[in-house]
Amino acid sequence: MWTRVAKLVGWASVGLSAVLCGGPRLGLNPRTYEWGRQAENKGVYEFSFTLKNEGDEPLEILNVRPGCGCTKVELKTRTLAPGASAQMTGRLTTKGVEGHMRKGIILTTNDPQRKTAIAGLDIRFPYRGEGMKLRYPVYGARVRRGALWAYVHVVNCEEKTPIQVQALELPEGWNCLEKLPVTVPPEEKQTFRLMKPLAKGEQPAAFDDVHFRVLTDYEKTPRLEGTIRYHPRAPRSTVVSKVAGGRKSRKTGPVIRWPMTTPLEPKKANK
Repeated sequence: MWTRVAKLVGWASVGLSAVLCGGPRLGLNPRTYEWGRQAENKGVYEFSFTLKNEGDEPLEILNVRPGCGCTKVELKTRTLAPGASAQMTGRLTTKGVEGHMRKGIILTTNDPQRKTAIAGLDIRFPYRGEGMKLRYPVYGARVRRGALWAYVHVVNCEEKTPIQVQALELPEGWNCLEKLPVTVPPEEKQTFRLMKPLAKGEQPAAFDDVHFRVLTDYEKTPRLEGTIRYHPRAPRSTVVSKVAGGRKSRKTGPVIRWPMTTPLEPKKANK
């Protein structure tokens, strides 16, 4: 009796699954188009995806939206009969890109189980330079949750050698939320969250010249120097390339090494 009941339950499950799986169904091959590591950046790379209707009703491609302007996509067929396929081709522009680049193409369909799918693009380039470097020379700060915040990015430019960030030299009052030392793998990035608590209701004045240093164990780049700036009207943390011309630098307080606490001489402002 139990065997018969089990068979009936199994048949019912199969029937229910068939009902639930009916309709159009998007098949995407590959899910992510990967070029791998490139020895040099050629500027433009072509890709191709196969879209297939794996269901039993017509599949409608309602919208194809690249994640950014660097991706151009072409899809000539927007309606696929059951079992039919179409090629989605395009070009990824990579001019000036260093390191790992990931992009996506958002597909909206009438697939009842997955109305939105993402076709991924993945490519990696060498970083220019050697050893460790700051991703940008100047970082914008912003006020959030009662503190000043700045996000500093370092890059390991070496193809095979990991590099350790041993310490950060920070202005007085600033802290680093990451536990140091940190080992950065070859050709990877690391973000350090820098934070300075503010008194309740405090509105910090604008500044352009809060200096910090990143100390590494790599002989060729043992010390990296960068700057944090803050302007109250900025809506969010932004990266800037240089200090506005004609503005005098304001001297910062003593520099503290994080996680160590040895006071160091402040970096003198350029005259």
